[in-house]
Amino acid sequence: MKFDVYGRFIVEVIRPGEDWEVYLLEPGRRARMTEVAIPSETPMDKIPYYLEDLWHESASAGKMIRRLD
Repeated sequence: MKFDVYGRFIVEVIRPGEDWEVYLLEPGRRARMTEVAIPSETPMDKIPYYLEDLWHESASAGKMIRRLD
């Protein structure tokens, strides 16, 4: 799942095994964000809410976290 985070950056959240992994996506680059740890018990439909909790301080008027795929 890819998410636009307040129009500031794009992340990809995947679950290759038991744990969620978060990657920062930039043109020609994909970097794991090891400082972001989504609890493994978090259901897929709650991921946007979890990201909102993490980055709400980066929000600006009229911007939101939106799923891209």
